[in-house]
This record gives sequence, C-alpha cells and structure tokens, in this order.
Amino acid sequence: MTKLKSLGIKELARAPSSTKDKRISIEIHTDNYITINKRPMPVFFSNLESPAVISATVTFETDQDCQGQEVEINYQAAVIYEVTMMTMFHSKMKVPHNMQRKRWTMDDLVHPSPGTVAAGKYTKTVTATIDPLWPSSGSTASSIDGTGWVHYTFEAKFVKMTMGAFSPILATLPFQVWVVNSILPSDFSLTVPRPLTVQAPGKKPDLPISLTIPNQTFQFNEQMPLTVRVESFRKGCKKFGQNIVVLSAGFTVREKVNGWTRTGAGVDSEFFTDVSQIAIRDGWPQNTLGGWTRTVSVTLPTWPEINASMKSKAMDISHSVLFIMKYKAENDNDIKSQEVIVEVPFQLVVPRHNIQAQDQGDLLPIYSAADAQALQQRLVGDDPALPEYARKE
Repeated sequence: MTKLKSLGIKELARAPSSTKDKRISIEIHTDNYITINKRPMPVFFSNLESPAVISATVTFETDQDCQGQEVEINYQAAVIYEVTMMTMFHSKMKVPHNMQRKRWTMDDLVHPSPGTVAAGKYTKTVTATIDPLWPSSGSTASSIDGTGWVHYTFEAKFVKMTMGAFSPILATLPFQVWVVNSILPSDFSLTVPRPLTVQAPGKKPDLPISLTIPNQTFQFNEQMPLTVRVESFRKGCKKFGQNIVVLSAGFTVREKVNGWTRTGAGVDSEFFTDVSQIAIRDGWPQNTLGGWTRTVSVTLPTWPEINASMKSKAMDISHSVLFIMKYKAENDNDIKSQEVIVEVPFQLVVPRHNIQAQDQGDLLPIYSAADAQALQQRLVGDDPALPEYARKE
C-alpha cells in the first residue's frame, strides 16, 4: 500500500489496485472533503431542490496485451445491518437494503482477439444521482445486538470469462463516498412548530411530571428548549401537602436502532445508545408546594456522535430526549427517594448545508484540496492505509 507521505490529493481520492503490469483505480470528482476516522473523504451535499450528482472516473491500464473481457463498474447505495446470531455457532448475518444499484462496462476496450484486451490506458466516467429522500451516510454505535451502516460506494473490476462465468482478475475495494442529505424544504424555518408533551408513566403517579418540546423535528447541533412541569403531590397520596425536594435531575439524548434480521421467526434486534447526558445540578426549585415549571435549553449532538432519524427495510434509527429526576418529600429521608423518567420522541434531521457559512459552524467542517494536503502531512507516520477502503466482513 502506498505511503500517505507520497500521495497527492487526487491519490487520496482513489481506490487503486494493481499487479506488476495492470492497474485499475477510481477517482471521485469533488472539491470538498471531510475527515472520517482521521482520513480525508470526498463529501457530497444534497437537498430537495438540488440533489447531489456523484461523478466517478475509472481508469484501467495494462502494459501489454492480456487476457480479459471487460471492466465492470458497480455503484451501490445501501443500508446494511449486521447482527451476530446466537445459534449453535456464532455467525454474523448481514441484511442489506439496496436503495440503488447501477452497473456499467467500459465501451472502448480494444480486443485484438476474443478474450484478449490490448495494451493501453482506458477510462470511463459514470454518474449517480442521490435521491433527496435517502438517508445520509452514517454508522451506528457497535453493540452486542448488532451494528449498521448507510454506505454509498463505487467499485471496479477487470474480469475474464472462466467456466461460463466472469471472474475478477483485478478489482478495487469498495470506495466510500460520504453523502449528507437534507430532507428539509428551503422554507423550513417558516413552518408552524408542533409542540409535544409527554406525562410521566403510570396512570396515577404520586407526583405528576411532564416534559414538553416545542417542535417534533430538530436538526443536528440545534438548541432544544425543554420545559419541565412538576405539579404538587397528588391528593390522596401519603405525601400530599409536603414540599418537593429535588435531589438530582438531568437530560439524556437517546438514539435507538432497530435492525431487521429476517430470521424464520421474524425476530428483530433492538438497542439504544445514550449519545449525550446533561446533568443539571443547580437551579431546580426546592420546597415548592404548588409545583413549578422550568425550561432548560440543550444543544443536540451532530455527526459522528449521532445519526439522522431514518426508516428502511434493514434498519430504523429513532431518537428521543429523556428527563430523569430523583426526588423525595420533605419529611422523607434520602433512602425513600424516587426516580422518574419522562421520554419524548422527536425526529432528528440533517440541516440544509451552506458552504459559504462554514465560519458559522454550519453542519460539518469541510475543507479543500489545500486543506487536505495539510492534513496529509499531519498523518505521516500514522496508519498508511487509505481511508475507509477496507471491506467490512
């Protein structure tokens, strides 16, 4: 594998493979890059009005006439969920949901004779349009119950006919392109907010508590105002008429993943990750007989800590915010304290990207070829492997 130190920016945007006399590579055409796992990766921004179009050029070179039929180029947009099945043997099952698959072949290969390709350099440029309703690239947190990805990948193969089927002679590994897709309309800020209030679980809780969010759709890195309403102890319970003492309270932003394993029994896998936890130690009203209301504003995470909400045939990602409070009645000791959890679901979406607003912290930091070159110098001595080119098995 080529050392990063010797690579130019175009080489950072290639998925090469070679033998002694044959070479094949993919180049993605873009001026924008982001850092994924400490490596530069081409990024494409898409929205309802301007769907992204990814352009990729495949180059095949052979120094001498060689056996082979064609160069095959494959593109895939897919949601993939992988789960470890607990059977007699530990086995991993991958469940892909292909949103789009495309295949091209090079038209200009010269064949001196059947099954032979003439020496030379051959290129083909292909394009793929991103549907604005598809999910953005991402990966869920690893879990014993499974993990998932949203991948947009290109790969190329030089193949020959063997025993009635095509066999690859030379092939690139899947080349991943990072897609940031916003489903928001251009006038999203003008839409009417839809508040949502959720009560504490239980038919008749001793202490009625509710959590309200001002809208049911939020964006990465947005401020979310959370309004907590605590009423007095319910009439008829033993604590009625006593003051409420808050011992601790805070908020949690949760990401839940449902992976569909498609087993014979139709069992699905579910796990959640508490992406951020915010403990609010001060400011909670104490000794208030009539209850109280407090609004706290928290900042939602952004990628890579969290993914956008989505649904697919392989994996669903949903989000919620939790209010967790530990309290007691004024005449009780701490041993008799109780904890209540109120969970409110919401939709998390990718904001509309404005490349001109990078200095305002818009979405994800992107950088140009010059910036990527500077990053490349800092990576010298690090793992020399190219970014994200390894196939996950």
